[in-house]
Amino acid sequence: MPRKKQQPPKAAAPPATPPQASHRGGAARSLALVLTVALVVKVTYLLSSRGEPFFEPTLLDSKYYHQWALRIVAGDLAGGGVFYGLPLYPYFLALCYALFGGSVFAAKLVQVVLGLVTLLFTYKVGARLADRKTGLLAVALAALYGPLFFHETMLIPEALSLPLYAAGFYACCLFLDAPSVQRGVIIGVLLGLACLTKAGIMLFVALFVGALLLRPRLAAAPPTRGALVALAASFIAVLAPVTLHNRLLGNDWVGLTSHGGLNFYIGNNPEAQGIFRAPEGTGTALEAQIADSRAIAEAAAGRPLKPSEISAYWSGKARAFIREHPVAFLRLAARKLLLAFDARELSDLQDYHSAASFNPLMRAPWLSFAVLGPLVLSGLVLATPASRYRWCLYLWIGAYLAGLVTFFVNARYRLPLLSVMFPLAALSLRTLLAAVQACAWPRLALYGAVLVAAIGVTQLRLVPLDPARDFVNAANVRLTARDYTGARTLYEKALALNPDNGQASLGMGIVLAQLGRADEAGAFYGRSVAASPDALAYNNLGAWYEQRGNHGEAEEAFRRAIELKPHLAQAHDNLGILYARRGESERAIEAFRMALKYDPKSCKAAVNLGAALRQSGRLDEARQEWLHAVQRDPACETAARALASAP
Repeated sequence: MPRKKQQPPKAAAPPATPPQASHRGGAARSLALVLTVALVVKVTYLLSSRGEPFFEPTLLDSKYYHQWALRIVAGDLAGGGVFYGLPLYPYFLALCYALFGGSVFAAKLVQVVLGLVTLLFTYKVGARLADRKTGLLAVALAALYGPLFFHETMLIPEALSLPLYAAGFYACCLFLDAPSVQRGVIIGVLLGLACLTKAGIMLFVALFVGALLLRPRLAAAPPTRGALVALAASFIAVLAPVTLHNRLLGNDWVGLTSHGGLNFYIGNNPEAQGIFRAPEGTGTALEAQIADSRAIAEAAAGRPLKPSEISAYWSGKARAFIREHPVAFLRLAARKLLLAFDARELSDLQDYHSAASFNPLMRAPWLSFAVLGPLVLSGLVLATPASRYRWCLYLWIGAYLAGLVTFFVNARYRLPLLSVMFPLAALSLRTLLAAVQACAWPRLALYGAVLVAAIGVTQLRLVPLDPARDFVNAANVRLTARDYTGARTLYEKALALNPDNGQASLGMGIVLAQLGRADEAGAFYGRSVAASPDALAYNNLGAWYEQRGNHGEAEEAFRRAIELKPHLAQAHDNLGILYARRGESERAIEAFRMALKYDPKSCKAAVNLGAALRQSGRLDEARQEWLHAVQRDPACETAARALASAP
């Protein structure tokens, strides 16, 4: 028989790719694609926002943290006194400024990159609560969520809270999988840092540790006491330097910040609506809040107060309201809980809904809380995350909402919850899809009923929004820059949207006065005080009357301004000028002294006081006031000239 021709050996077949590895590779590619899309969206928005009036931090909280960061860069590393705001964000911002030459754009770009970190942990949380598909859907929702990239480019602490809260919750999930001392330390550090940007995490930490102490089986393996002690100790260790700073440099025992009492009162008083509303006699900007809240508390006490005492004064007023009006308080608490799920962005800074007026990119139909909110509420009721994490998820959300209900609600305060809200919304959508595929009609009917109820909750609109507010703020920016024509155009737009906006009328009056149209300005000052009695509006109205020789009306307006805001130094100074012109030297001296009491560094008030003293024949006292003014402020040239010309 012929011999068979030998065949070369076949090459070994490559090993089959394990299904799990294939799925992981596909998920990684999909995640990379979504993150790339998110990066493009975020950077595009950042670039397009450079022409907005709010890009530079010139207003409200952004201005406060920007200036704090600049002081740190200039060498004031420790900062004197007790912290009023939580300190981690300004130090982060100062680091950005130090690395990038003080560039606001570069700092915002760093925050955009941190936004990708938030999305990465959002994916990880979704995958942990359910599976990779849920995580991918969650991060896809986040990539197109307008309020997220809108707030990430603001100079506010929440830009740092977002990634820290997301990483902190994911670390809690890992701890529940395999508790250890090392993982306890990681959680403690992450949540401690998160607490230094937004303190709403404190209650969760206490309850999380307490729950695992009482019921160790809530974790996959019972955590040792050492792991729980490590978690609590590392959390406290991160916060302790802030408390020590307040004690050593501020000479006061304040845990983290001294504004807690005022915030508690803002959220709990007879006029509270559940959102930020500055108490009567205080301003809206943080600098004004600090000065005004101190002045009011010290006037009530009749003596100088420490920051802790100022905070205690305001929290005492809030507790009195709760004690005397328990039913109203409970109604207010329920209102705040509902407001936490309001479809609108109830902002105390830039208004998300007005952003399209300044940036065409915001006219696109980005995903908003009107869609996300109902999905989240439906997910809380119907979707079922992995049982090991379910209790932790509900505790995370419940503890944070308890903080909002204790104080007040606004759009940026709910941002730290987004890293768990997106996975819940994704799980809700997947639950719906599964019911559709299975033709589970009873389940679909239940889902529809819950979804309709959730939509109803988010659309309650319990508080009104002022469409003119952002135009007023933009006009204020132009006014500060002395662009009076640009400011006037924006105030006109604001008044067209809301003719009863008192701040718009006040700004219009100031602009018209600067443009040499003082006769028209008076009418707007009058409209301002009619719309919303305001100390600054009355002060400007008084100055307008005084310029026209209407001394009686001017005095009445200045006194009304002082009645509304007793510590308004400018009104006391203007009242003193009025008295001096009428030859009432003693009354003028008293008014100027009050102005200096509330603004000791006022060059103008010191010069005026010296002039009034000289007018009354008290030349030595006048010289002394001018000398003190020059010593306090060497740039006070009017005091120096008055001192030089004194006989």
